[in-house]
Amino acid sequence: MIKSVACYRKRVPPSQVEKVESLRALTNPFPITPKFWKKGLLISRKDGRACSFSLNDANNAKAELEGCLKTTSALAARHRFRKLRKKHLRDEAFA
Repeated sequence: MIKSVACYRKRVPPSQVEKVESLRALTNPFPITPKFWKKGLLISRKDGRACSFSLNDANNAKAELEGCLKTTSALAARHRFRKLRKKHLRDEAFA
């Protein structure tokens, strides 16, 4: 289960995540060794930056992270709606 995502020791708010992709990248762990394909996860942010993570099961992590993002965005939308509704009711009471 993914609890949070950190990028460069900073938290990435779910509202800043634009796209999540699973990928295979060529990596070279040591300068002497040959390059090999490594599974990973690429998280693109709305500000143009991206973070990549090396994972063995990138496809499952991608599906879980996308599910968390959908849930988070639905909760955030519900919270915004409630705030607007309270404000509207308060404005009507004072009008």
